[in-house]
Amino acid sequence: SAVVISFCTWLALPEIAFRGTPIIKAVMLGLNATMANWRALSMLGLRLVLVWIAAIVLVSIISAILLISLGSTPLAGAISLLPVVVVWLLALAIMFVLQYLCWRDILADSEIEKSNDLLANNTFGDDNSEQTQVIL
Repeated sequence: SAVVISFCTWLALPEIAFRGTPIIKAVMLGLNATMANWRALSMLGLRLVLVWIAAIVLVSIISAILLISLGSTPLAGAISLLPVVVVWLLALAIMFVLQYLCWRDILADSEIEKSNDLLANNTFGDDNSEQTQVIL
């Protein structure tokens, strides 16, 4: 149940941020989308866990090597934390990009099709008197 709740919020947060959907409605949309795509989302979750484990092991090894080579000074401790911070920031960036891509592919298809139709027609709005062309 924790996995389902986490993926409901995984899809609800971009829904709230990009469309301004109310919280309860966004969570319900996330729940429906999660139930419909549970296999793909569970494989994504498994891969994210494996990436996090690999990152933790890699950072631990690098930090241990830095601590052994630099000694036990406070500067060495601060320097050995740099890989931790860098890997943590990269992992968060990857997770947020994956969150956006999941939301875009699962919940935002109608928005993408609507904007693609507008771009294909090179017009915006319903006014036939004045049309705005898109410059690509």
